[in-house]
Amino acid sequence: LSLTNLSSNTFYDIVVVSVSDMGSGCCYQHTSFRTPCTSTISLPYAENFDNYDISSGNVLPNCWTKLVNFDMPEGEPHITHNTYYTSDGSLYLYCGSNDAMGHFALAIMPYLDEDDISQHFIRFKLRSPTSGTTIEVGICNDTTLYDNNFTPITSFTTNASDTWQDCFVSLSSYTGTGRYITFRMIRNQQNGNGRIAYIDNLVVENCGITSPRLLNRNFNTLSIEWNNHGNPTVNIEVGPRDFLPGTGTMYANVTSPFRI
Repeated sequence: LSLTNLSSNTFYDIVVVSVSDMGSGCCYQHTSFRTPCTSTISLPYAENFDNYDISSGNVLPNCWTKLVNFDMPEGEPHITHNTYYTSDGSLYLYCGSNDAMGHFALAIMPYLDEDDISQHFIRFKLRSPTSGTTIEVGICNDTTLYDNNFTPITSFTTNASDTWQDCFVSLSSYTGTGRYITFRMIRNQQNGNGRIAYIDNLVVENCGITSPRLLNRNFNTLSIEWNNHGNPTVNIEVGPRDFLPGTGTMYANVTSPFRI
């Protein structure tokens, strides 16, 4: 028997019933399975974790995967409606204070169907009820739980409690073959405390430029150059260290090299 017209990333139940002279139903076998996910990311990709029905339990966006190495269903990555940057949802990550060192929770995005991801850029909002909460952003080779599956790109630590902060990630340093962008919270980075993190307004896009370099710096001027891929529109914003994007001095539609 071949089953056709099934939906991707969907759970199905199968009940096989034997038929005897007394009629059907004398004995049966039951099994369940989930069809593979065929969804891939096309750029630009945006996920705000909004408008999802979470009444049936912990859910993630279509074709996302969660991997954990601890047994606590309520702590698994899922969409929550309790805290969000834009209504009405965000991604929830958790590691408990009683978890063993090395316990982790991964939220894995769908496959990024791109030959070269070095030009790609990730931005999102991050929040935690406590300062000092750390998450990692990296790449998984696949969605299987095993050692060395996750390659970290960078990490972010919340600098204030209950405050949304902007996070930006360039994939220019990644040279592996994995194509699953992943968010990870790991127990041994949380200073012995239970930690919660929320992620919202996630965007993955082609940056269009790589390898920015500072040139000819002196006390009040500098030059910067970069590599273009295609014909991107490039803006440069300058401000004091750790300035909030949008509050600095903007130079619009510039070309490389550019002198400030």
